[in-house]
Amino acid sequence: MDVMNQVLVLFLLIFCGFVAAKAGWIREAGVQGLNATMLYFSLPALTVAKLQQEASPELMRELAQVFLLGGASILVCGSLAWYAVFRKESRPRRAVLTSMAMFSNAGFMGFPVLSAALGADKLIYGVVYIGVFNLVNWSIGIGLFDRGAVSWKRLLRVPCLIASVLGLVLFVAGIRLPAPVTSALDMLGQTTTPLAMLIVGARLVQLRASDLRDMKLLLACALRLAVFPLAVYGASRLLGVAETVCASVTLCTAMPCA
Repeated sequence: MDVMNQVLVLFLLIFCGFVAAKAGWIREAGVQGLNATMLYFSLPALTVAKLQQEASPELMRELAQVFLLGGASILVCGSLAWYAVFRKESRPRRAVLTSMAMFSNAGFMGFPVLSAALGADKLIYGVVYIGVFNLVNWSIGIGLFDRGAVSWKRLLRVPCLIASVLGLVLFVAGIRLPAPVTSALDMLGQTTTPLAMLIVGARLVQLRASDLRDMKLLLACALRLAVFPLAVYGASRLLGVAETVCASVTLCTAMPCA
């Protein structure tokens, strides 16, 4: 019930963004500003804040499992979509559909669902998943659309990835930031989900009824929301990873298209 209530909250926030864009209260420049605020401030702040906890051997082992299982699942899902499911599509359309099937909205929508399902203290698993997500998304994900655009220098300038590396270094080293800094990061990080849902709602204004009759697009959504999460859950059980790791990676995989 807590999970369903949290999902309802997300849809209400999306509805607010939709109404605001429809009424003209949020225009394109405003949406871009919200997006920049989220990507450059709130999500990196959330990442660092959630990694400010004690690094026990058991937690370290489970986070390593999340990183490896999350990365493998993203790559396998993307490979299946690119080389099998959408291989007959034109290159631009193939890239879009593969990206939809490959990458989930694990941060913006996944964090509140993960928190409701497993507890706020388990958000650190989602943070690690987002770390490997960003690593793949800003390298292979970019390459799906334009191989020439892939750049390690650009990758090293991605705010969320920088925050993931910094947060993990502080986490492993046992370094604790001053209380005012942690509180500020936590407060700023809490704005991530509301901002993201407002942006999603504002973007839905551009949705056309004809888009919902695109069978390949619906197939990509089905892969993202049902087929791939079930496959990840099955693989996790077969590999015998910790229950929390299995639940975290499955939930992050089951989020809508990024």
